Amino acid sequence: MMPATLSIITQAFPPHQRGMAIGTWAGVSAMALAIGPVLGGFLTQDVSWRAIFFINPPIAVVAVAVTLFATRESRDETVARTVDYPGIATITVGLTAIVLALVEGNHWGWGSTRVVALLAVALVLLVSFVVIERRIKVPMVDFSFFRSRTFLGTNIVAFLISFAMLAMFFFLALYMQNVLHYSPLGTGRPLPPRDRPDHRHGSDRRPVDRPDRSATADDGRPCDRRGVAVRGFSDHRPQRLPAACCRDSC
Repeated sequence: MMPATLSIITQAFPPHQRGMAIGTWAGVSAMALAIGPVLGGFLTQDVSWRAIFFINPPIAVVAVAVTLFATRESRDETVARTVDYPGIATITVGLTAIVLALVEGNHWGWGSTRVVALLAVALVLLVSFVVIERRIKVPMVDFSFFRSRTFLGTNIVAFLISFAMLAMFFFLALYMQNVLHYSPLGTGRPLPPRDRPDHRHGSDRRPVDRPDRSATADDGRPCDRRGVAVRGFSDHRPQRLPAACCRDSC
């Protein structure tokens, strides 16, 4: 979805306005990352954890309505307008199987027949997905892009960063609730300070064709590292220290 939004921005805004548009896009993303843990903690604690699934539908309806009225239709006329049903089926079932196996592994037992069968099905279907995408005329994922070192390297780095960041959120939330015995809302409140440094330059509305080489998005990474280190080695109220660290160093 995120690449699609950037593609829409590229089509909807002329070059001299794209810097402002992408900056606004990044700023809204940062706000969502900051508000999400707090809102999720509130709903989980005071309403129900199931209530979190009712947040996205109204936002999606508004987004679709705005897109229909504010953007013009654009498509690649050189590609046939067909749907890659085999690719969709294999990737959907394959990812579902591996996620179900990982979620239920502790409960069913990692050596149980169900978990092993799910992992085997996932492996077969994911390999089949790659084979199908390489042979089909209009693939859902064009693997020829990965021949580009720039494209491949960028995706590997993005995957590693996202994997580490989301894993930090997941295990930190479990640690704070199960070990430190914080409430869901109390756990959600300390998480937003980590999100601000990542996007402080992303929300800048300077033109993208004249970037500031002295200030990059990576400047916020020391805040991440300090915050994670303090959380890992602190025994008392660890959520207060990373926020102070980020304020002092950023």
